[in-house]
Amino acid sequence: MNTPKKMIFEDSVSSNHKENKLSYDDAFKRFFSRKAVLAVLLREIIPDYHDLSISEIEELIISSRINQLNAETLTEEDVIFGSKIMYDVVIQCALPDTYTFSAMEANIIFDLEMQRKYQMPYSLYDRAVYYTSRLIAKQSVEHSSYDKLLPVYSTWICLCGIPEELQNTVHSFRLQDLGNPHIVLQKSLFNIDFLLLSEDYDWDTSDATIIKFLQAVFKNRMADSAFNPFLQISPEIESEVESIMTAQEEYEYELQVEREQAAAEGREEGRAEGRAEGRAEGRAEGRAEGIISAAVKLHMTDVGVLTSMLVDELLITPKQAHEYIKKFLPEKSNDSEE
Repeated sequence: MNTPKKMIFEDSVSSNHKENKLSYDDAFKRFFSRKAVLAVLLREIIPDYHDLSISEIEELIISSRINQLNAETLTEEDVIFGSKIMYDVVIQCALPDTYTFSAMEANIIFDLEMQRKYQMPYSLYDRAVYYTSRLIAKQSVEHSSYDKLLPVYSTWICLCGIPEELQNTVHSFRLQDLGNPHIVLQKSLFNIDFLLLSEDYDWDTSDATIIKFLQAVFKNRMADSAFNPFLQISPEIESEVESIMTAQEEYEYELQVEREQAAAEGREEGRAEGRAEGRAEGRAEGRAEGIISAAVKLHMTDVGVLTSMLVDELLITPKQAHEYIKKFLPEKSNDSEE
């Protein structure tokens, strides 16, 4: 495995970071659009494929006429409404009981997304709902043929920044009723699976099969049959896995450089901000005293109400609000601690 070289011009990290993301995405899509790799994921995620062999599932993936090795994938959505979505890998599949040698009819849409950062400014689960909904909404329902809508399975592989208690776990979401015996859903159109990995892996053989397989891919241990009992290692597969590993190492190095630069800038800014924060804190304390005094005159001394007022007016945390209540309304100090 090659160690990424240290960049000479560190001010070029941002542009290199973008270029690396593109190369990593390309390596990911190239490997995970292989029918054999997709077949492993389909087998472990979708119940209809659980009892089939990898080769049998490969036959059910509707592939391009030009390239029989990789599945035909959709990566860019035609925008009808909302924002454009750039999907990683989207394929259509047939179910075992609908397959014939003369023709295959799509029964399922499978979306595979790679997400290196789990911690984002938004919820990844909300994003998954959006992606899945768009794949449902773009299907034709001519003549009100809603019963013909294909179920969508959206699977998200997450690598970095995952809380320890969630690492190397599978989390599945399905559309279902809440137990009303008079309502029976024939199928779940809406199916989301999060495969949460870890940056360090202890090679626990008791983990879910799909977790072990993905860790073998991202940690370059495909030759270990305990973790990859599915794929034979060819030079092409070995090269593609190596490309993913190299791009990941470069990506992690660039992130570390960015963190160090941000930390240095933060220390310098912190010295100036510290002086300004002291003045701002004094002004906030004065405003808090005024708010509490006015509330008392109106007989509004409930700790919960005061806390909400201070949080909304001063844009502070509830804990900070409690500190002001203790200071300017000491008889309520015990209530604020409860």
